[in-house]
Amino acid sequence: MKLLLENWRQYLNENEGERFYHFSNKSFDKFSLDNASDSAIWGKGVYLSDNPDDLSGWGKEGSRRGFLYEVEIETEPDNIIDITQRIPPETYEKIEQHIGRHLADITKEDGIFPFNALDRKYGSVASAMREMGFEVLKHPSPGAHKGNHYLVANPSVINILKVEEINETPT
Repeated sequence: MKLLLENWRQYLNENEGERFYHFSNKSFDKFSLDNASDSAIWGKGVYLSDNPDDLSGWGKEGSRRGFLYEVEIETEPDNIIDITQRIPPETYEKIEQHIGRHLADITKEDGIFPFNALDRKYGSVASAMREMGFEVLKHPSPGAHKGNHYLVANPSVINILKVEEINETPT
């Protein structure tokens, strides 16, 4: 396995963002799906940001108590779906094989990325990614958030670099 940080920027044409962040109210030594929410937007996975100040949707602003994880991701570029860029034809071909439908049908129904088709067949995008062998989905941050967000469907590719306990009193 090659270190994602050595290859990902070239694959995604990025010049920064070698660290990723996750906020949790629980302390742990290894990421797993055991504590991941089944009700997350794209299914059970680990949700990261490349901006540590952009984790408000995951509890940081609400409770101000918990653990800020600084991590890196180790995977092959072919295991990443980047929907902030044009998706390569080989990724669509892999999705078509698993869904059992042609890309034209998927595009007409779901737009650029076939979220609905994946949800219907696999129950969630995260489950579909695991079934197809993809480990990371890079997507734009929602609303006014900064940076990019990441769904990691296979938590074993996450290496914890640093954990900071946040214990602030709300104002």
